[in-house]
Amino acid sequence: MKVFHFSLTLTVLALLGGLTPSRGADRVLVPGNPPLTQKIVELYQQMWEWYCDIRMTPEQRHQHTRHFITFWKKRTSSSKQYSLSTYRSMEKNWRDIRQMKAPERNRKRVQGREQWMAAVRKSPDDISKFMVSVYNAAYKPGGAKNPILVEGDPPLTQAMIDLDMAFVELVLDLGLTEQQRREFQRLSIADWKRYSADEKRQRSRNLELLAALPIWNNYRRSEIRSLNRPNSFAAWAKGSTTTARWLAALQKSAFEPGSTGNPVLVDARPPLTQLDVNRYADYIEIMVDLSVSGGFTTQERQILQAYMIKGWKKMTADTREELLADMDRWSESAGRGTVAAAECIRAMRPKLLAELRVARDDPLSQWLLEVRGREDKLHRQNLALEKLRHDGVIKALEAMPEGRGSGYWKYNPNKRRYYWVLYR
Repeated sequence: MKVFHFSLTLTVLALLGGLTPSRGADRVLVPGNPPLTQKIVELYQQMWEWYCDIRMTPEQRHQHTRHFITFWKKRTSSSKQYSLSTYRSMEKNWRDIRQMKAPERNRKRVQGREQWMAAVRKSPDDISKFMVSVYNAAYKPGGAKNPILVEGDPPLTQAMIDLDMAFVELVLDLGLTEQQRREFQRLSIADWKRYSADEKRQRSRNLELLAALPIWNNYRRSEIRSLNRPNSFAAWAKGSTTTARWLAALQKSAFEPGSTGNPVLVDARPPLTQLDVNRYADYIEIMVDLSVSGGFTTQERQILQAYMIKGWKKMTADTREELLADMDRWSESAGRGTVAAAECIRAMRPKLLAELRVARDDPLSQWLLEVRGREDKLHRQNLALEKLRHDGVIKALEAMPEGRGSGYWKYNPNKRRYYWVLYR
């Protein structure tokens, strides 16, 4: 196992930090430079337990420690130093993670867990295999972390309910309270018992399509929210199940201007509400195209909101109405599917960028142009890196032994592989 050498970003790695090993004498498990100590192993175990929401038994901890010792003995001094440096960085960042609000903290925890376990599953060493076995035992249907709520084929499990709730929170752009989560689960269980076998299988397949939801970045979340919100609201409004009727009522109360979930930020004509700001942030992510960076960070959304509040106070009523109409146009198009959404983007993106350039003196426009400039720079850097990678692969392939006939190597982006093209 390559400890923290797998493809996690530094941001995701930071999510694992903040767990202090037990105090007292620190026993050396593997001497060397640097040595492996009991505290290092305990820190790793505590991080993994927190990340995966699993508490290993004393016997499992003992087995994990033995695998860790074997693994550490095979590593180079420089790779060991790198791991220790990474652990220190994690510890430092933990303080920031703990101060996040529950919805964001929980989402990042699940997001990191999914990426970590996906990487561990690819490692062939014994310590990775052991971690996968412990995780699978806990999260399989009927496991300690994924109890079966309704028996059947397929059964309804806790993981399915949690994923469904995560999708509801995504569509509403709202974190459910603990009381709301309990009520959602109670109603979902009652509805599941009334579904036919075909309905259960269809809903199970729909949830499988959402399996990657925990690791979606902010841009992808905004995109999926835009594409699914209109149809989800329409389905809830039909009230075909008790859960749907409950969600329709929740959506109405949460989106009511002046409610707790949608406070009025600027009392004007029309007013600016929290929902308007959130919708505008989603709209801008798509129209300005922040796909490379992954969308606005939490801090950037706060900056955007501050600019929106100041700008809304200075806008004319007609300008406000036009902005809201543009967002409605996007929502309506996205609700009709990906083809209509793509056509809307092609029509509206040039219009928006032109408006931002004309209004360069406006602080919000200036800031958004800066964001767009950073995105363009990232895009160029990615293209340059991809070209270097591609050129390297081509050179390696061309260095292979002859015998294929006269031709050249070509990359197929759909199949994601290189193939040999013969000259004709």
